[in-house]
Amino acid sequence: MPLPLRIPPETSPTSDPVQASIDRLRVSFVERSLGNLAIIEEMLDGHERLTELAASNPGLIQMAHTLAGSAGIFGFPDIGEAGAELEVILRQPEFSEAELQRALKVLVAELSKLH
Repeated sequence: MPLPLRIPPETSPTSDPVQASIDRLRVSFVERSLGNLAIIEEMLDGHERLTELAASNPGLIQMAHTLAGSAGIFGFPDIGEAGAELEVILRQPEFSEAELQRALKVLVAELSKLH
């Protein structure tokens, strides 16, 4: 079942092939981001020590980095900021459970707006 995606009027379907490519990339970004949301929600559900889970999952840093770098390009600057904040925390040699949980919850809140 296709996901209902909100495309602002400035990026609605067009006959311009360049804009059409950008629109497809934006839809792909949203779909991947919703997949990331599911992964993060699963992490938050039932794990008492997120710091240990995050330390053993280098893919989380890559996910945060990708969101930080690409979200603004597709019109989601708040997701980009939340991803950047999470990446900064994860790249620290040590971080607290509370700051990791807060950053993840902010990112979840921003990604949830894509629904």
